[in-house]
Amino acid sequence: MSEKQKKLKETIIHLQEEAKSRTLTFLLIGRTGTGKSSTINTLLGKKIAPVGSTEAVTRSVEVYQHEIHGMNIKIVDTPGLCDDLPENGRDEVYMQMIKSEVSEVDCLCLVKKLDDPRITGDDLRTIQLISQVLGSQIWHHAVIVFTCADTIPPEKFNERLAVRTDLVRNAIKKVSPEGTRYRTIAATAISNHEATLDTDKGERWLTELYITIFNSLSRTSVIPFYFATAPRLVTQKKKKKRKKNTHAKNDEAREIVLRTEDEAVIKKKFKRHPILRTIIKAGAVGVGTAIAGIPGGILSGVIAAAIESIMTLFTE
Repeated sequence: MSEKQKKLKETIIHLQEEAKSRTLTFLLIGRTGTGKSSTINTLLGKKIAPVGSTEAVTRSVEVYQHEIHGMNIKIVDTPGLCDDLPENGRDEVYMQMIKSEVSEVDCLCLVKKLDDPRITGDDLRTIQLISQVLGSQIWHHAVIVFTCADTIPPEKFNERLAVRTDLVRNAIKKVSPEGTRYRTIAATAISNHEATLDTDKGERWLTELYITIFNSLSRTSVIPFYFATAPRLVTQKKKKKRKKNTHAKNDEAREIVLRTEDEAVIKKKFKRHPILRTIIKAGAVGVGTAIAGIPGGILSGVIAAAIESIMTLFTE
């Protein structure tokens, strides 16, 4: 193995270690019954967060940790924050609970129902508390997720999504400190019903959720997210070559079908990552040789497959 290949091998091992050393943290904000748990389970392809009734049973912060393909995932749900009354004086307690569980948030998911046209006082209070305690920079890596997308008539869907998105964005601006600057917070819609996810529309909504989350992540957190989900990614071109469509069964994770424009989003993000730039520049053959030279056990098959999928994006 040449010196160049040895350095590339070390780079790939470093990328793996960097990804595995991180805990990818999602903070879920929204009232009980909006579908926060179902949404995160759909996104990650695992039943990490339990799905309960629409009644607010627990008045505390819920933390769920899971490992997906060697990547550490942490879900922090806040059922009590939006559901409690301000006069009960529990806001400060909830926020201290959140701070004790969260040292860094990779993605904040603000979850609302698409068929709910209101921005309530609870919503404003929650947004303000999050900004005050975790800092306005929290919104730099936030997404707005609307659930119950299948309840909106197709002819009204785009308009409803645009109107609801503006309402939530304006609410965030309204309670943010004057002069606060942050990127435009992206929004997406999803239906977590199995029957809907089996349709072309449901499949597209899942992909849009994935890409929206992917694009919101920082340079360092996007790698473990990709490694955790790479086995589920399939290009639209490859899917069309199949003789028939396949749907997830039982506990199988659903495929995430990438169109050309989705692949472009991923490629753009990866080009900005210094380690990935080195790997991509080496080309598929060079990377394959480097991986082959890594002793078994150091580089897991899943991560090797993820790197291979990255190379495929840049060679097809």
